[in-house]
Amino acid sequence: MLPVTHRSRQSPALVALALVVALLPGLTAGVARADDPTCVGRAEYRQIHGGMTFQKLTQLVDGQTPLADREINSRLRVRWYAACDGWQPVKDVAVRYHKPVVGRRTVAGKKLGIYQEEPTPTDGPTDGPTNGPTDGPKPGPRHPHK
Repeated sequence: MLPVTHRSRQSPALVALALVVALLPGLTAGVARADDPTCVGRAEYRQIHGGMTFQKLTQLVDGQTPLADREINSRLRVRWYAACDGWQPVKDVAVRYHKPVVGRRTVAGKKLGIYQEEPTPTDGPTDGPTNGPTDGPKPGPRHPHK
């Protein structure tokens, strides 16, 4: 039987330590991206579930200003938030929430989709030539750079 040397006992510990040191910069960068107040990260999206209070949703998305807040019907609204490009380069986050007459507003659901601006109504016919179409802005992708 061969004697166990001091070096062979330490090698698994050194390998584990080297692995942790190598992964540490990537882990800290991921945490910094998750706290980006300008967009909704993957971890934040996973936490948005039905029944969450609207106040908790606002805290979760770091108080991010939504792209839009639209009324679906008299009791439901939808807010559109920009998703971080790292995990959703094209789609945005739509969060439906209840708008009760009395009580707390609660989240009713979430989904990914492409936010499209609603066309603005025209003021009617114009006298004389125009510089382009009068149908208003055309809906398009939220992230045109991808």
